[in-house]
Amino acid sequence: MKSYKVKNLLLIMFVIVFSLSQAACYEMASEGEAIIQTKSGQITRVIRPSDGTFVTIDEWMDEYFIVDLKEISEELVFRGTTPDNANFNGAFLVSFKLLPDDTNLITMSRQFGLDGTQRYSTIVTKIRKILTEEAQRIIEDKTQLVETTAYDDTGKAFTKKEERYNAYAINLRKSELVTSLKAAVKDRLPKEVFVDLITLTVKDNFDFDNDEIDLAASKVVANQKKKEAAQAALDAAQIEAQTQKIEGGTLAANPGILELRKLDKLIELEKVKAGAYYNFHGQTLVVQGSSSSPQVQVPVK
Repeated sequence: MKSYKVKNLLLIMFVIVFSLSQAACYEMASEGEAIIQTKSGQITRVIRPSDGTFVTIDEWMDEYFIVDLKEISEELVFRGTTPDNANFNGAFLVSFKLLPDDTNLITMSRQFGLDGTQRYSTIVTKIRKILTEEAQRIIEDKTQLVETTAYDDTGKAFTKKEERYNAYAINLRKSELVTSLKAAVKDRLPKEVFVDLITLTVKDNFDFDNDEIDLAASKVVANQKKKEAAQAALDAAQIEAQTQKIEGGTLAANPGILELRKLDKLIELEKVKAGAYYNFHGQTLVVQGSSSSPQVQVPVK
């Protein structure tokens, strides 16, 4: 009878041990991620790759949520309005990373949820909202006026002030807008969304609801590009003229430099002659000098 009870006890113990071994899993956080561990819905710790393997023997009580710490890229579409009331669509191209320290990961998970899909959706939505708010604030800033040249009916030029980001200038000044936007969100994103902004650009030109504005704005951009190209050519010509003027004065004041320049030209000419002679004769390289210089013959193997 006692033997029977002992056997039953051993069997029960075996079943318990076997069940625990089946329930136990050996896990490890991968590089570029962290794992949030919870017990009864409460966050207990953040597990890192450096922590090595851990055993999830109480997995019916504990839960584990993976947090991606690698760089993430997104295209975020937004709506905006210029100071002269032209509505447009645009898209930000952003890349960012979650702040990796334990405090930020725990706070972020409590605010945005432990589920990875839900958390990611919330983060992206908040980033889009912040970028849109700050971009619109910068665009509407009435203190950011710029002076431009305009022409009256007689063709006479005059200077006027206009909003920096009006419908006909906003595509010209996208880089300025992005620079201001980066500065504006630098502190907001870490505090409100627990992310570090890595890159931020605007995709293509802003697309206006009114096609006529799109066409006119495109012409403004094209004319500006032509103006920049013409200005670059003018600058290059002025630099070349100034260089020649300086060199002319230098050569006149220093005849020795002029002689060196002549010798340089002569050497270049002799190289050309030598190449032609070698191509014709094949085996001997001959450099012809002036009457005061000997010929140089170099056998070529």
